Amino acid sequence: MLNEIKRYNINDNLTEDDLKKIGFRPSGWIPSVEEPKMNYTRKLLDDIELHIEVSLNNGKVIDFDDYKNIYVMDDKFGQPYTPFYNSDVIFPYLYKVITRYNEEMDELVSQGILKPIILNDLENQKVKKIIK
Repeated sequence: MLNEIKRYNINDNLTEDDLKKIGFRPSGWIPSVEEPKMNYTRKLLDDIELHIEVSLNNGKVIDFDDYKNIYVMDDKFGQPYTPFYNSDVIFPYLYKVITRYNEEMDELVSQGILKPIILNDLENQKVKKIIK
Protein backbone atom coordinates (compact mmCIF):
# COMPACT_ATOMS: atom_id res chain seq x y z
CA MET A 1 0.00 0.00 0.00
CA LEU A 2 1.23 3.48 -0.90
CA ASN A 3 2.28 5.72 1.99
CA GLU A 4 -0.18 8.57 2.48
CA ILE A 5 0.95 11.92 1.16
CA LYS A 6 -0.12 14.32 3.88
CA ARG A 7 -1.74 17.67 3.11
CA TYR A 8 -0.80 20.98 4.72
CA ASN A 9 -1.79 24.59 5.01
CA ILE A 10 0.30 27.51 6.18
CA ASN A 11 -0.25 29.04 9.62
CA ASP A 12 -1.93 32.41 9.70
CA ASN A 13 -0.01 35.60 10.45
CA LEU A 14 3.44 34.37 9.48
CA THR A 15 5.85 37.14 8.62
CA GLU A 16 8.77 37.30 6.24
CA ASP A 17 11.09 37.20 9.28
CA ASP A 18 9.42 33.99 10.56
CA LEU A 19 10.08 32.35 7.20
CA LYS A 20 13.69 33.55 7.00
CA LYS A 21 14.44 32.05 10.43
CA ILE A 22 13.70 28.54 9.18
CA GLY A 23 15.38 28.84 5.79
CA PHE A 24 13.05 30.54 3.31
CA ARG A 25 14.90 32.81 0.88
CA PRO A 26 13.66 35.68 -1.33
CA SER A 27 13.34 33.90 -4.68
CA GLY A 28 11.13 31.53 -6.58
CA TRP A 29 10.26 30.01 -9.92
CA ILE A 30 6.68 28.67 -9.63
CA PRO A 31 4.66 30.76 -12.13
CA SER A 32 1.37 30.56 -10.21
CA VAL A 33 2.93 32.13 -7.09
CA GLU A 34 2.80 35.91 -7.27
CA GLU A 35 5.71 38.26 -6.57
CA PRO A 36 7.17 39.04 -4.13
CA LYS A 37 7.78 35.47 -3.10
CA MET A 38 10.00 33.33 -0.92
CA ASN A 39 11.27 29.80 -1.55
CA TYR A 40 12.14 26.93 0.79
CA THR A 41 14.13 24.03 -0.68
CA ARG A 42 15.20 20.76 0.92
CA LYS A 43 16.72 17.65 -0.57
CA LEU A 44 14.46 14.67 0.04
CA LEU A 45 16.44 11.88 -1.58
CA ASP A 46 19.21 11.92 -4.20
CA ASP A 47 18.05 14.40 -6.89
CA ILE A 48 14.51 14.73 -5.50
CA GLU A 49 13.84 18.08 -3.82
CA LEU A 50 11.01 19.67 -1.91
CA HIS A 51 10.15 23.24 -2.96
CA ILE A 52 7.70 25.46 -1.10
CA GLU A 53 6.97 28.94 -2.37
CA VAL A 54 4.84 31.60 -0.76
CA SER A 55 3.58 35.02 -1.87
CA LEU A 56 4.02 37.99 0.41
CA ASN A 57 1.97 41.13 0.87
CA ASN A 58 3.31 43.78 3.28
CA GLY A 59 5.64 41.15 4.76
CA LYS A 60 2.84 38.62 5.46
CA VAL A 61 2.15 35.32 3.71
CA ILE A 62 -0.92 35.29 1.46
CA ASP A 63 -2.75 32.91 -0.86
CA PHE A 64 -1.33 29.49 0.11
CA ASP A 65 -2.59 26.21 -1.34
CA ASP A 66 -0.56 23.03 -0.98
CA TYR A 67 -1.27 21.99 -4.60
CA LYS A 68 -0.09 25.33 -5.94
CA ASN A 69 2.72 26.22 -3.53
CA ILE A 70 4.43 22.87 -2.86
CA TYR A 71 6.35 20.90 -5.47
CA VAL A 72 8.38 17.72 -5.30
CA MET A 73 10.92 18.10 -8.09
CA ASP A 74 13.33 15.79 -9.85
CA ASP A 75 16.25 18.20 -10.00
CA LYS A 76 18.14 15.96 -12.44
CA PHE A 77 15.41 16.45 -15.06
CA GLY A 78 14.15 19.88 -13.93
CA GLN A 79 10.53 18.78 -13.66
CA PRO A 80 8.06 17.51 -11.06
CA TYR A 81 8.88 14.05 -9.75
CA THR A 82 6.05 12.32 -11.62
CA PRO A 83 5.61 9.19 -9.43
CA PHE A 84 4.88 11.44 -6.43
CA TYR A 85 1.85 12.79 -8.28
CA ASN A 86 0.64 9.45 -9.69
CA SER A 87 -1.05 7.21 -7.13
CA ASP A 88 -0.99 4.27 -9.58
CA VAL A 89 2.81 4.03 -9.40
CA ILE A 90 4.11 1.91 -6.54
CA PHE A 91 7.76 1.07 -5.86
CA PRO A 92 10.19 1.23 -2.91
CA TYR A 93 12.01 4.40 -3.97
CA LEU A 94 8.71 6.29 -4.09
CA TYR A 95 7.90 5.09 -0.57
CA LYS A 96 11.19 6.58 0.60
CA VAL A 97 10.45 9.91 -1.12
CA ILE A 98 6.97 10.10 0.41
CA THR A 99 8.33 9.22 3.85
CA ARG A 100 10.99 11.95 3.59
CA TYR A 101 8.39 14.45 2.30
CA ASN A 102 6.14 13.76 5.29
CA GLU A 103 9.12 14.04 7.67
CA GLU A 104 10.19 17.41 6.24
CA MET A 105 6.64 18.75 6.28
CA ASP A 106 6.04 17.51 9.83
CA GLU A 107 9.20 19.34 10.88
CA LEU A 108 7.71 22.56 9.48
CA VAL A 109 4.56 21.80 11.47
CA SER A 110 6.63 21.43 14.65
CA GLN A 111 8.25 24.82 13.90
CA GLY A 112 4.85 26.48 13.59
CA ILE A 113 5.10 27.21 9.86
CA LEU A 114 2.58 24.67 8.56
CA LYS A 115 -0.50 22.95 9.95
CA PRO A 116 -1.84 19.60 8.74
CA ILE A 117 -5.09 19.47 6.82
CA ILE A 118 -7.30 16.75 8.25
CA LEU A 119 -9.48 15.27 5.53
CA ASN A 120 -12.49 13.07 6.05
CA ASP A 121 -12.89 9.89 3.95
CA LEU A 122 -15.03 11.58 1.28
CA GLU A 123 -12.49 14.39 0.83
CA ASN A 124 -9.66 11.83 0.64
CA GLN A 125 -11.46 10.05 -2.20
CA LYS A 126 -11.84 13.35 -4.09
CA VAL A 127 -8.15 14.16 -3.58
CA LYS A 128 -7.09 10.74 -4.89
CA LYS A 129 -9.17 11.31 -8.03
CA ILE A 130 -7.55 14.71 -8.57
CA ILE A 131 -4.04 13.30 -8.14
CA LYS A 132 -4.61 10.48 -10.68
